[in-house]
Amino acid sequence: MQLFQDLLQSAFWIVGGLLGLLAILAGLGYVGLPLLIFFSHRQSAQPKLVPFRPGATPLPADVDQYFHSTSWALAQQGFEIVTGVFLPSQIENVICALILVVNRPEQDAGIVVAMHAKGPVPQTTFHSEFVTRYRDGRVVQTNNAEPLNAFPPPPQCVNSYLPSVRDSVQLYQAHQTLCRKHGSGAKVLKLDEQYGGDGIRYLTDAMLEELEAAAKVGIMRLDTGAGAYRPTLSGAFRMALGEMWPLKGSRLRQRAQRERELLAELGMTAPAPLG
Repeated sequence: MQLFQDLLQSAFWIVGGLLGLLAILAGLGYVGLPLLIFFSHRQSAQPKLVPFRPGATPLPADVDQYFHSTSWALAQQGFEIVTGVFLPSQIENVICALILVVNRPEQDAGIVVAMHAKGPVPQTTFHSEFVTRYRDGRVVQTNNAEPLNAFPPPPQCVNSYLPSVRDSVQLYQAHQTLCRKHGSGAKVLKLDEQYGGDGIRYLTDAMLEELEAAAKVGIMRLDTGAGAYRPTLSGAFRMALGEMWPLKGSRLRQRAQRERELLAELGMTAPAPLG
């Protein structure tokens, strides 16, 4: 019947219109978010680091507890606290607090980090990271941060991501094993040798080193007039799409697979595969 055909056609038109609207909205997201990042994101070329005294400066209870328990556990492994640092404005809508620690006998450095993201659903995340540098320029880094990396590691860096290893001592033990596997030659503790133990200058230059590496591969660029690093257009799309479906899911599965393989090599318990 023609009426049935008209009704069916109308239904197809409505469904098609809805799908078209969804496609437009999705398209706006896949284009709008990268453009928002391109125009709004910036990281200062002169980072503002505000020192604080761990254990003496008032902090939110969960942050204070994490810093206390983690720094105490690492002290049993030979680490000592160098300084605490706030980064109140390096990244828009994110406040970061961290403790710089150093194991001088082993010539290893580390940071214990709390990051608070503002927004409709505020969230605080915690992670630890260890870094060992060698005189030939090689760097071995190990961390358990859950967010995906925005920048690729520089070619001289061996970065290992173990987000399922929440215990800082187990993470450090994994880092030591990775250093024995990937390290090359004599270690160098830049904190002491280059910065005379000045944790603020050391962290400032480490942040700028990461931004300069991102600029070298075309993700960021230095805006000298604004005194800040900004994303390139391709870098903005890369950062945004990397956090959106379907690429984010693929990246998470790939990282989880690499983590399972790495933990198996280290003789550690691997997490269950992502669904």
